[in-house]
Amino acid sequence: MPELTNEGSVRFSNAATPGGVRLDVDPLASLILAAIDAAEVKEGGVRVVASAGTAPEGYVRWADGTQIAWTTVQTGAINNAHGNVYISAVVTARPWPASFFGNAPKVVSQTISDSGNAPRWHGHGTGLGSTSTTPPVWAIAGVSTTNTATIRMVGIGRWKE
Repeated sequence: MPELTNEGSVRFSNAATPGGVRLDVDPLASLILAAIDAAEVKEGGVRVVASAGTAPEGYVRWADGTQIAWTTVQTGAINNAHGNVYISAVVTARPWPASFFGNAPKVVSQTISDSGNAPRWHGHGTGLGSTSTTPPVWAIAGVSTTNTATIRMVGIGRWKE
């Protein structure tokens, strides 16, 4: 029997046994992924291969090896005198939601005032953190306060070579 084809992705052909018909089906998922891959190459895009998390912490991994992870730390009271300012106790390194590969990620961070009107900012402790932990941080304020601060950190690096 000659090979028969239809307009879709189903192909009929001779089976190994006489008189039989073999039905080959290309899964729709494979066709969709092939189209996405072709579009990504054409447009210069990169597919997200994994992601997890919520607002306080999570990560996204792309097929090209790029990873962005985010996390939030909470400081204690900002009431330890340090020259003309006050600082909180150091918030020690915290695990990233997903480890990075190779070198510690580049870190961008933001201080959020949890309560009170005293302006707050933050500093990073010694070291840059690691592939598995954030750098240590502390909050800084111009006045002594029992209020705390939230520090959001975003790490940008690689999850694979």
